Amino acid sequence: MLKNYLKIAFRNLKKDKGYTFINLAGLSVGLGVCLIIALFIQFHLGFDQFHEKSDQIYRIGKEVKGPEGI
Repeated sequence: MLKNYLKIAFRNLKKDKGYTFINLAGLSVGLGVCLIIALFIQFHLGFDQFHEKSDQIYRIGKEVKGPEGI
């Protein structure tokens, strides 16, 4: 039964090449974006995790402007 489903799927993929390309391109872009977002979140959540009380650490930033306001 699975063999029959695969055979039908490949026939439809060959018949509708443009539609297949659009679907595969959308799937690959979606998976790529999902992986990038996951890596971004993992990177930002990974700061200072080696400390014992890492949940009590806060980051403070300071922006210094020059005399021209830049």
